Amino acid sequence: MERFSTFLAIGLLLNPLSFLPPSSVAPTIHPTEKSAPDKTEIKHNFAKIPLSFEQNIGQSGQEVKFSAKAGDVSLLLTHQSAVLKMPRQSAEKNSPSVEAMTLTMKMVGANSTPKIIGVDRQQRVTNYFKGQDQRDWITGVPNFNRVKQEEVWQGIDAVWYEHEQQLEYDFIVAPQANPKQIALEFTGAESLAIDAGGNLVLHTAAGEIVHHAPIIYQQVKGEKKSIAGKFVLCENTVRFEIGNYDRERELVIDPRIIYSSFLRGGDSNVTETHFPAATVNAAGNVFASGFGTNFLDIAQTSSSRALFVVKLNTTGTGVEYVTFLSTEGLTLDGVSGLAVDNAGNAYFTGFTSSRKYPLKNEFQSRVNPGLTIPHFIPKIDAVVTKLDPSGAIVYSTYLGGANDDKPFGIAVDSAGRACVTGYAMSANFPKQNQFQGNAIGTLKDIFVTVFEPGGNTLRYSTLLRSGSNHDEGHGIAVDSADNVYITGFAKDNNLPTRSPSSAGPFRANNSGGVDAFVAKFNPSLSGDASLIYCTYLGGTGTDQGFGIAVDSANVAYVTGITGSVNFPLQAAAGSTVIDNTNVVNEAFVTGVNSTGSALTFSTFLGGSSTEIGKSIALDSARNILVAGDTASSNFPIRNAFQLTPGGAADIFVAKLQAGGKSLMYATYLGGNDDEQLGSVAIDGRSNVYVYGDTLSHNYPVTAGALAETFTIFVSLFTTKISNVNAETIGGYNPATSVFTLRNSGTSESNITFGQPGIFR
Repeated sequence: MERFSTFLAIGLLLNPLSFLPPSSVAPTIHPTEKSAPDKTEIKHNFAKIPLSFEQNIGQSGQEVKFSAKAGDVSLLLTHQSAVLKMPRQSAEKNSPSVEAMTLTMKMVGANSTPKIIGVDRQQRVTNYFKGQDQRDWITGVPNFNRVKQEEVWQGIDAVWYEHEQQLEYDFIVAPQANPKQIALEFTGAESLAIDAGGNLVLHTAAGEIVHHAPIIYQQVKGEKKSIAGKFVLCENTVRFEIGNYDRERELVIDPRIIYSSFLRGGDSNVTETHFPAATVNAAGNVFASGFGTNFLDIAQTSSSRALFVVKLNTTGTGVEYVTFLSTEGLTLDGVSGLAVDNAGNAYFTGFTSSRKYPLKNEFQSRVNPGLTIPHFIPKIDAVVTKLDPSGAIVYSTYLGGANDDKPFGIAVDSAGRACVTGYAMSANFPKQNQFQGNAIGTLKDIFVTVFEPGGNTLRYSTLLRSGSNHDEGHGIAVDSADNVYITGFAKDNNLPTRSPSSAGPFRANNSGGVDAFVAKFNPSLSGDASLIYCTYLGGTGTDQGFGIAVDSANVAYVTGITGSVNFPLQAAAGSTVIDNTNVVNEAFVTGVNSTGSALTFSTFLGGSSTEIGKSIALDSARNILVAGDTASSNFPIRNAFQLTPGGAADIFVAKLQAGGKSLMYATYLGGNDDEQLGSVAIDGRSNVYVYGDTLSHNYPVTAGALAETFTIFVSLFTTKISNVNAETIGGYNPATSVFTLRNSGTSESNITFGQPGIFR
């Protein structure tokens, strides 16, 4: 059997997300650091997600049969062509490019309609929910590891696949077939040339694309026998000239493609990150969300932007689904929150001004109901969508009234009820069994809404107001009895503070300016009885709550930002306040008891510049994970993965001992530009997942990560940090061959093993 194979290897990043693979590596050891590192690690993580070829069943143009996405490069396969779409190269270093260029490789003289089939189907599916006409929805789109074009020329097939993170294709020539039929015509390149080394060089607006001189060989008795051969160029058409070879044996031609320069920026579909949100279930499936048209390795051909949700498998090596919720047109859209239940259903909230958001089993069928006067600036409503474990819509609905209504947080209770908080500016915001339902005019009021499991009815929906224009609900959580806890901020002194304790609420009055607050509701009750407690939390400056979590004792843990030097601090029982100095605006971490009448602990957390605590979670031992943004060069690190800030604005991740007794670890996380936290979550094994966006080309990823190089202007990332083992006594750094022993976390002894990376 004669076989003729061409391998074109394109060095592409496979995804704008940086996941770090799950196999464990030793932590980096810094011998001069006083607090010795423990086994806190960034996992060598979420191994590379395989490139996926998505079959076109109506989501793309008719001529496209399969598509694939790698970083900011898209591949579209038609009957006779392969089309690469890439960002044009910017003359300015690090400047994003927003204009795409197209390079087409046409198979000259090929069969006009070769059969194109997917081979080796993946578990992953893609879902496209576009507009409100369900006839336009496309679900369960299959994805494959390989694509085969049969009989492209007589007796010659082409197979497209990924190998070692590179895109390749083979020409397979059947016995007696003539390889001279193969001819490739390139359009979209400014010029083509063959250099002195025999390489085919394509000069494009995306930079030089080089096809290395083909390596041609045959396997003879298990060894490669080289065969003479080269590229032959005639204007824009490329053929192969091959020397004498055994026509009874397989022949392989291997010209690999590289980029001569690093492609910065993205195409016109660059991912946009509006309040990126993520969560993880107990098994370790990561669910992430965002907004844009260029996410993961999906090669969308439509210019329509969309909200999206992606689910990864438990090892991070594959995608189980990606669901796009298209809003269509020039609308105001964004992502606010994501939650998941024990059955694997995902609950998503965001906002839109679109009249075409996908709806199903909806509670509210119209955006901005009651709005009769057109506005130059569109009004937004919340949206709430539930997806089943395959990413298909269970229900999807608007939530709001005639004015702007915006969600910031979502949680799910034990019965599968979605609980949402944010701010409402609509006098006709939907209310049900409400504690408070007075008209609000143009002011912002906090809202709390609980949907029944089916999504088309409300269990509870209320306003909570102080009377100012600065009332917002941000964080939301539920306890084991399905009570709902929220935090946010309010300016005036009219929040309905209360407590079931005879001591009354911790703070019945605003201490000045904008204060954070914590409130607890029982949605099974109605009216006045539904508000269990409500307390202010703050000092004389501006204080805002953003994240909240609740433990089994119904203690609410809150984080946010405080500008008050007299923010209330409280030492944990048997301990001292972790950080009692607010130098500028700092993050705070506070525990509020089950009745809202007292603090269990309260501390600042920060350095000499600004910190914002954005997200908080609890592990199985009730240790407190808090994450946010920091601009300080002296953030109080401990047992850190990253000892120093990478740029002007980094993420911080800190772990406090249960009850807030001590700081167990704290680390920077970031590159030489800016990072912003989206959320932090914990799985059933207490591994920590950090989600956000970065402008840094050197965001810390490990070798073998899904994407080791930044390729788009704003890049979403997820980082997995392993569980902390409190009994760890040391760690080994293979880069320096230093093993560090720790004695009670106060002193160190270093042992060196020969040369770096070598044990002796």
